[in-house]
Amino acid sequence: MDSSIHYHRYNQHSLLITISETTDLLDLRLCVVNTIRGYFKDRIIINQGFNSILVLWREESVNQ
Repeated sequence: MDSSIHYHRYNQHSLLITISETTDLLDLRLCVVNTIRGYFKDRIIINQGFNSILVLWREESVNQ
């Protein structure tokens, strides 16, 4: 499997993760999403695209 995961700050309260993948894109994306959700729990909102994941920090988490 040849894959590459890139991330960068999308704006002040979000992170965009893009996945370059030749096979099993869905499995890899789900693994990344589950890992992020397991770590941050309810402090984030995740919006999934075909080959991207947008992680948004909830406002109350940022203001603490």
